[in-house]
Amino acid sequence: MRKSTLIKHLESLSQEELQSEVLTLFDKFSEVKNHYKLDLGSAEDRAKIYKQAKVDIAKCFKTKSYVRPRRPRIKIMNSVLKKMEKSVLFEHDMIDIRLHAAESASTFMIEYEYLSDTLFNAVLKNLEHALGLIHRSKLESEFLQRVQNLIVQLREFYWISDKVWEMYTKVYDECDF
Repeated sequence: MRKSTLIKHLESLSQEELQSEVLTLFDKFSEVKNHYKLDLGSAEDRAKIYKQAKVDIAKCFKTKSYVRPRRPRIKIMNSVLKKMEKSVLFEHDMIDIRLHAAESASTFMIEYEYLSDTLFNAVLKNLEHALGLIHRSKLESEFLQRVQNLIVQLREFYWISDKVWEMYTKVYDECDF
């Protein structure tokens, strides 16, 4: 169905029919419900959705065994991030979620001594995206401590530390640690 066909259909509906159509979509699809929670809901409603996204990202890195850790579910994490990208209202919240994804992945690498290119790429991609959003929204001071902690954590991996440091210095001109 094309957008123009949908517009014609919606224009042909009365006010009551249009309201019932929206309510049906709200009841039937959780994405519509989440959209309205984010758009019209309170800060508490948004915080619950963001917290659930962080929990879903953390689940991607859960494993029971230190000897043979389960490989992280990067595709699932990326789908959560993509879903949040579409629905998030404020860049501040997306920065927080992206940094959380990078922190979770780097913690997993260190704790379980699990090294893979896919995991390194996930960390770099999320950190780069978060730093780009930080720079664009001029929130450098607000996220400085978290970014610095992540960089210190990633110094152990010398083969990516140069890339991480380069990304950091593009956003934060003065390097004070």
